[in-house]
Amino acid sequence: MKIDIAIGFNDVDVPRGIGLSPQNKPSYYYQLLCLIKSIKLNWNKNLYDYKIYAFHSRDLSAKKKEELISYGCDVVYTPNEVQPFINKENIYNHKTDGDYTLVLDSDMIVLNTPKLEFAKDIYAKKAGNGNSILSEDEWMELLPRMELEFDERGSYHFNGGCFLIRNSKKKEFYDNFLKYIDVLRGLEKQNRVMSVQIYYSMLINKLNWGFLDDGMNVFSHPLLKNKAYTADMKIDILHYLGTYGYNNEVKRLLSEVKDRYEEVC
Repeated sequence: MKIDIAIGFNDVDVPRGIGLSPQNKPSYYYQLLCLIKSIKLNWNKNLYDYKIYAFHSRDLSAKKKEELISYGCDVVYTPNEVQPFINKENIYNHKTDGDYTLVLDSDMIVLNTPKLEFAKDIYAKKAGNGNSILSEDEWMELLPRMELEFDERGSYHFNGGCFLIRNSKKKEFYDNFLKYIDVLRGLEKQNRVMSVQIYYSMLINKLNWGFLDDGMNVFSHPLLKNKAYTADMKIDILHYLGTYGYNNEVKRLLSEVKDRYEEVC
């Protein structure tokens, strides 16, 4: 089983007012490098082979591109994008030769080889209270526009930081992304950041989907607030999202990744 690991990023300053923690985290490029190093340190290729793809839609210096290539990454430049700076949809339109693609946000750390399942077309993590991001009436209005039926027992909201998708389904996901784009445009008028997560959530429901393992896409806040990470914790992929996610323990873990990588490599 081969996993294509795809990470979207842009080497730009965090735009003001955009994102869940503007001006609170290190640069996107620093995040990306730490994530790549953590994969190379902590992912057991004997369990799942992998290839890393770094996607960007804004200018990237030749020096940084060469640096990423030196880490074994394929660097993919996709200037045409639906949402400025948020180029993740292009990942689903890019052919790779693995069995599944693991799509990651840059603000993550791989601490252990994740436990993956392959029975479904796509796997995601339920976000918070699941459907509470919108009211029941709002879900009932939106879902039919995506040719989906509302079920009060369903899960319609997922965190966009980590998806595992069967490669044979990527193009279908991308085609649906474009097919229902008017729904996204309407959501953008309400909240640009959350709009794409809600939109992706509904697109997930158009495939045969399942939940990620509990150890994947684990939020650092509040789990590691004033608490040290230990190896017995069920954390394979840590996500330091949100205003309080980039805490002192996350900073320590990122520094440890950097130091260990220099020692080993």
